[in-house]
Amino acid sequence: MPHSLRSRGQSAGRPGILARARTALMSIAASVCASNAEANESPTIAARSPAIVVVVAPFSGPRAEIGREIRAGADAGAHGQGLKAALTFTSEDDRCDAARATAIARNIVARQPALVIGHPCAPAAIAAAKVYASAGVLFIAIGVRHPDLTTSRAGPTVFRMAGRDDRQGEAAAVALLNAAGERPIVIVQDRTAYARKLADATAAALVARKRPADRVIPLVAAHRSYDAELALIENSRPGAVLFAGFPAEAQLLIEGFASREADLNVVVTDAMASAEPLRTGSDPDGHGPTITLLRDTAATDLEGNEHATVATASPVLMRTAATTSARSDVAGNDDLARTLHGVLARMAVESWVGALAANPGSSPVELARALSEAPAPTAVPFDKNGDAAIPSYVAERLAPGRPRSDRQGSLQDSETGSLLSGPGSAGGTP
Repeated sequence: MPHSLRSRGQSAGRPGILARARTALMSIAASVCASNAEANESPTIAARSPAIVVVVAPFSGPRAEIGREIRAGADAGAHGQGLKAALTFTSEDDRCDAARATAIARNIVARQPALVIGHPCAPAAIAAAKVYASAGVLFIAIGVRHPDLTTSRAGPTVFRMAGRDDRQGEAAAVALLNAAGERPIVIVQDRTAYARKLADATAAALVARKRPADRVIPLVAAHRSYDAELALIENSRPGAVLFAGFPAEAQLLIEGFASREADLNVVVTDAMASAEPLRTGSDPDGHGPTITLLRDTAATDLEGNEHATVATASPVLMRTAATTSARSDVAGNDDLARTLHGVLARMAVESWVGALAANPGSSPVELARALSEAPAPTAVPFDKNGDAAIPSYVAERLAPGRPRSDRQGSLQDSETGSLLSGPGSAGGTP
């Protein structure tokens, strides 16, 4: 499949980073050598052994493709850093099962790996994390969005290379602020538990940004018409409206906005992602609402589109996808390595290598602390809880109405991703 992302130049500091990383990897091998020597094993053989990186993922069953993507991305990360020969990659199949993942993790820690990445299914990752944390093994979960992985973090050596499912309210607030400009903001929710929770989280995030919603309008699901609610919204003259709810009600509202030629931005959530009518809200002349879909980064596609939403929302992801595409030495697994899980796995390896190079001889806990500093150009920083600094949700413009200026830059056609954060934006990375 063609890929339109272009590779960027390598950092001038790259040779020094690689040399330091190789030295650090040799020290890891030496420490393994010493422990093996104590067990009456040959230190010479151990010293020649590369550092072990274990990729754990489903390699069988319905999610096996995810495992192949993570392995391809990890390989690309090692190739991209010129360290393939210094690492031994092994793979384990956790089948996305928590009990199996725990048993595998116990076996892995006995091998004293330098790094474990993968466990993309939340129950397996959360269960295995306890084993790795107890043994002081560095573990970076790939694509796990469940908050509990880091909210109830098993220990300081546990990290997440993914967004989080509990940050949709923050993302909605940023999207609303970016779309509304100086005009009012309205939140509409259909009174379901999901909608109330999202509406409350968005309202709280807006208050935290000192720009509270101007109006919150509840409606009753399954009605055939929402003329009264539409009139309330219209009277508020909003620049942006969040609809928290489900497709049937959203479609009626959007049709109502279109019939009134309302010049506003309607922000909807990933509950609408498969609702085709939401892509046709404007009338044939382009009058009517612009629709912005908040899509979680796990559902996005980096393939074949220079405006791919994850890549546009995160320059680091864009750069990683581009350099993976450009490398001939990973061409055999190129498509797998450019998928979201592949790119996340590559970033995990490159971030770890950057931390290693900057902190040779560090213990796993010290190295874990260094991961928050993103010492290499290719690295992604992690926060104090172990969460990677990448978007949890991205805003995708679906159906522009009248041409209008966006504070993040112009949006010229449908299917174009827009930033949730960046220069001049209203908030940070949600």
